[in-house]
Amino acid sequence: MRTKALLMGLALAVASVSAEDLVVGTNRLEGVRSYGPVNNGKVPVFHSRGVTTVSVLELPQSVQRKLGIDSEKASAMKRAALQEQAKSLPPSPDKYGEKMPLRIVGGEVYDFSRIIAWANTAYEADLALGPRVSAGDRFGRIGLGVGRNEKLELLQAKRSLLNPQNEKWSQFLIRGKVLQVLADGILVDCGSRNVFLRNHPQKAKLVDGAEIHAVAIPVAPYSYVNTMGARTTVAGYDFGLLPTGTVTKAVQPRAPEN
Repeated sequence: MRTKALLMGLALAVASVSAEDLVVGTNRLEGVRSYGPVNNGKVPVFHSRGVTTVSVLELPQSVQRKLGIDSEKASAMKRAALQEQAKSLPPSPDKYGEKMPLRIVGGEVYDFSRIIAWANTAYEADLALGPRVSAGDRFGRIGLGVGRNEKLELLQAKRSLLNPQNEKWSQFLIRGKVLQVLADGILVDCGSRNVFLRNHPQKAKLVDGAEIHAVAIPVAPYSYVNTMGARTTVAGYDFGLLPTGTVTKAVQPRAPEN
């Protein structure tokens, strides 16, 4: 409500300026003499040929300041506008098991639907970033310097809508390549670490080197003897078992505290 009120209720005094030319997007407005008031993120610009209403976010910072909009207000308006646009985005490509949101782990039925949608959006952001994503960036975090890309900004806004409390959902994500398929699970190389994944439904079809994406519950560490004969312990995850009957109650996974 706060961001919506910021966009809809912002009404500032008209700012008069000496006649100047202004480039807004692809339009050149000549003889601009005044602006405002700002309403719902839009501002009328009075110029030599009439009046043109533009987004206040398209105006130069110097003009925004004349309208009483500092960088903090502008950033808040931009976030709100992006979130409104993000609401109409189509679903991201399914890479994390959209059709298997309900899983049983430790006798509890978990609903992964929101986390899966969030993870799929992270994967779509990776596609948009292309080769600029580093190998160690397993969870598709959008870094500084790429925010100017509208597609990435919209995906980032979409992720914030799916996870408004900024919960540590990355702790549920596994993304990497199969190191080895064992009798009781899968060893996965996630770039900066190896993990062990139990109960993956496609385990029988996976081979060494195959790409794997999964959302799973962190469980007890897994210990095994590696090819050098040394005992190794890695983080353990449980994909969970799919329910066979009607589910009447399911809980959303909670990120474990560090």
